[in-house]
Amino acid sequence: MNLKLSPITIISLSIIVLTSVILILFKDNKQQVTEVNIPPTNEVLTNTNSPVSSETINSPDSTSTSTLNPLVDGTTIASDTSLKTGNFYITKNVVEVYEKPDQNSERVTQALHGEPVKIIEKQGNWLKVTLTDQFDYSGWLKEENIKNIPADQQWLNPYIIAVLQAKVLVNPHNNNEVMEILGIGTVVNAESSSDLAEFTKIQLVDGRKGYIKTTDLLKYNQKTGSQVSGEEILRTAKQLLNKPYLWGGMSTNGVDCSGFVHTVFKVHGIKLHRDADLQYEYDGVSIAQSELQTGDLIFFKTYKSGASHLGIYVGNRQFINSASSLGVSYASLDNPYFSERYLGAKRILN
Repeated sequence: MNLKLSPITIISLSIIVLTSVILILFKDNKQQVTEVNIPPTNEVLTNTNSPVSSETINSPDSTSTSTLNPLVDGTTIASDTSLKTGNFYITKNVVEVYEKPDQNSERVTQALHGEPVKIIEKQGNWLKVTLTDQFDYSGWLKEENIKNIPADQQWLNPYIIAVLQAKVLVNPHNNNEVMEILGIGTVVNAESSSDLAEFTKIQLVDGRKGYIKTTDLLKYNQKTGSQVSGEEILRTAKQLLNKPYLWGGMSTNGVDCSGFVHTVFKVHGIKLHRDADLQYEYDGVSIAQSELQTGDLIFFKTYKSGASHLGIYVGNRQFINSASSLGVSYASLDNPYFSERYLGAKRILN
């Protein structure tokens, strides 16, 4: 029997067949693309041991999807075992730490020689780190600024620079060749030497050894407030007078208000948080203004709600602070600007 189809029927059947072929090809192609974009399971890394504490507020993405899954934003969480388990320390006198892996982004803090760091992410030659001495404050720095000290070579006798600047000499003699100049708050490893009372033999993070005047150093270990006096704190604070204000600064290059306070107390083995609001919330005990003593911290509410500025109380209603216009300088609680913005006081020393 001859089956005759009308032209319209033939066209309709052709369209149906063509559509089916296109759908099959599209499905196969989509599956291939998906399979290409899914990495092998062992390449998908998650940061399950992030050392970032809940107190760190300068890193708003510390629990975000992009941190837990680096494929979201293209970064790579440090997967090299040596980066995860190494004992890393800052090798330079002062290292800038940025909000993003970009030198044009905001400086969030500085890290000083001998300061321990923990690596949580790597992007090119940039590392996202937390700074142990700053209560795991986080930011980005260049990989060239850190060095691993193997476990069997760990520093056993750390000392901190307690003067504005200390010369590291090649030999233990005055006017000898200067190997390095380290600023206040930097840490070195000391080697005892009974026949060199005037100088202490030290080791830098990069392995070099030299000599520093013994009077420029203090034993660096954690102390309680009862072990340090207000007068000691004040003597250290005065050394930074007239240093410029620097947002995120922690060093002789410049300090912001909380960085100034943090470094002064660090010299004496007292660990404070990095920012004014964190120091106000977590450090010390609250006291009334009428109870103020030398070495107490006084806080102000300036450009935003909550604690945004602070200084170290001197006495007679005077305090030392790092102000954006004057740098490290004296100020008075009787100044209308400060009296109107006074927020509270905290005692660190007992």
